[in-house]
Amino acid sequence: MPVFHFIFHAYRSWGADHPDGYRQHGQRGVIPPDPGIARYRDRLARSAKVVFTAEMQTIFVATARQACSRREWRLHAIVATPTHVHAVVSWKSDISESEVTGSLKRLMSREAGKYTSDGLERRFSRGASCTRIKNQSHLTKLIHEYLPEHTGVYWREEVAGEK
Repeated sequence: MPVFHFIFHAYRSWGADHPDGYRQHGQRGVIPPDPGIARYRDRLARSAKVVFTAEMQTIFVATARQACSRREWRLHAIVATPTHVHAVVSWKSDISESEVTGSLKRLMSREAGKYTSDGLERRFSRGASCTRIKNQSHLTKLIHEYLPEHTGVYWREEVAGEK
């Protein structure tokens, strides 16, 4: 059963001038910051930078929980922050990770639009980061240490026998 850590970024939340560098679709690795490319992309942008409000974060978490439950996917944990959403998901079917990310992102965006009436055309940037979880140790560290360190709305499943 594949287990993946997905990251969905808010639209325009990680520009080419980010101090940690940036990523380019179709290229591997992190590219050093480039203020010139950042200015160019700002001119091309269709909408303003998106920040996920507390209300949106709550909607994203509730929507992901419901979507995974309906599809018999397992949502191990999720955290929604002002700039991105982390979700740890597994499933038994032969569906691809891109289908899972596409479904989750579409549903979260649609539900946020319904309940917030924010008028946004785009909430998320294109694509998603997908990292396959290697083993139980990796999963445990992610769910119990890494995700809870984020500021935002956090949820994780209750597992029998856990403290």
